[in-house]
Amino acid sequence: MSTFADLEAALDAAAHRHYGRRGSRVPRFAGVSLAVACVAVAVVLAATPASEDPVAGVGVPPVTVPASTLAVSHALTLAPRAANTRVPHASLAGVAAEAERAVPYPPGMGDRFDWAATPDDPQNMGSINFRAEVESMVQYRASCLWVRFWVSMYDAGNAGALAAATTVLADVPSWPALRFDRGDGREWWTTLAAQAAARDPGPLRAEVARNC
Repeated sequence: MSTFADLEAALDAAAHRHYGRRGSRVPRFAGVSLAVACVAVAVVLAATPASEDPVAGVGVPPVTVPASTLAVSHALTLAPRAANTRVPHASLAGVAAEAERAVPYPPGMGDRFDWAATPDDPQNMGSINFRAEVESMVQYRASCLWVRFWVSMYDAGNAGALAAATTVLADVPSWPALRFDRGDGREWWTTLAAQAAARDPGPLRAEVARNC
């Protein structure tokens, strides 16, 4: 079974590959663009197949989601959007770490994106230059981890963790990254949350395969 360290390594490797050959083709943010965030999420998180999910098969003792994690998710639905101030390339990782502290993650899972590997030229269409962009990336990537966790807990028959994951996915469309999105991202995630609430695994498995 794959370990969380394996997932981290896969995320890093995919990030290097993505920005190495596709950086100039990534659309620019319009405010906070769903396109950029989803491209990065899709390429980076899809590096680890769903069958190798680090939480898959964990059942003794059952995985539980702390109440504090649900509280963090709810608090994020009320949080303001990050100021759209410019961030020097060397400061990206620090700004991301700050954003991650405000984001809930599934038990045993987290994120380690190689911000230094992103293009440091503001003229490069794949570069990340603003605080709102960093916040959006962090939140989109976290939401994808919750989809992966939901599928794992569904497969494991862990009703408690599945219910908690469903609660977080219901919050996701109101996290700042989607609440202020100018595209159809919020509508898509609202539909996905409704499918999770209906215990319909098909669309969530498809999301893992396609984007997460």
